[in-house]
Amino acid sequence: MIFFRRIELAVVKEEQEVNTLTMGLAGVELTDSIDFMNKLRESCEQNSIKHYHPHILFDQPNSLIVHVAQKEGRWNLVEESLVQSIQKLANSGADFAIVADANVERVMNNVRKRSSIPVIATSDVVPEACLEKGIKKIGLLGSSLVMADPMYALKFKNANVDAVAPYRKTMAMVESAINEKQTMGKISKETLENLMIVVQQLKDRGCQGLVITDPQLCLILNSQNCGMPIVNAKFILAEAAVEKALFLQQKNVQGLRAAL
Repeated sequence: MIFFRRIELAVVKEEQEVNTLTMGLAGVELTDSIDFMNKLRESCEQNSIKHYHPHILFDQPNSLIVHVAQKEGRWNLVEESLVQSIQKLANSGADFAIVADANVERVMNNVRKRSSIPVIATSDVVPEACLEKGIKKIGLLGSSLVMADPMYALKFKNANVDAVAPYRKTMAMVESAINEKQTMGKISKETLENLMIVVQQLKDRGCQGLVITDPQLCLILNSQNCGMPIVNAKFILAEAAVEKALFLQQKNVQGLRAAL
């Protein structure tokens, strides 16, 4: 993970003399984009830079087309949609792009190769965040696309973190909780009990914490009812995004100073 460094007042003052860094948010699902924007605000406020954030560009392709392509396994269409979205952001002045939807991890390697600007996704920053919390074996909770995706777990393995997904027969319980929370605004006692069964199974398999990639699950699960640390993937991504923007901006300021 890229550690968050508080921006110096000098950089804020001299920002007017350099181009402020621009972050591009490549949309996949609208709910993921909105959740990321909220996490971006929280990150700035928690790190004492309230009302300060990078310039943000947003491109939202047709979510229905992307969603159907994911369900049908037509990942070439998902990849093409992301590449086009990121290119639009780059053409509009984005210095780097954020993909806040963990469901598309299986195409991200190709997307990065085809992108003209750097791209950051949750899998790029969350594994190191787990290590910083002392977590070497993590339970992975999100949509079935995330939990059953070997590419997402591989990113953790490459960072020496063991990512454990629920048993396939219980993934439906997690998916049910997500859908129920999204459509009804709450979940039943039975749904919560089923979700707790999944969490307990992950603890029994040696997991020291949970990575949650879905915003609905983040509203249900916490360290208190799970009995272990929770790593909110989108919040970690938001911290990394702001950190990258401020780091690049500081380099711009240093370049300006050196030229004076």
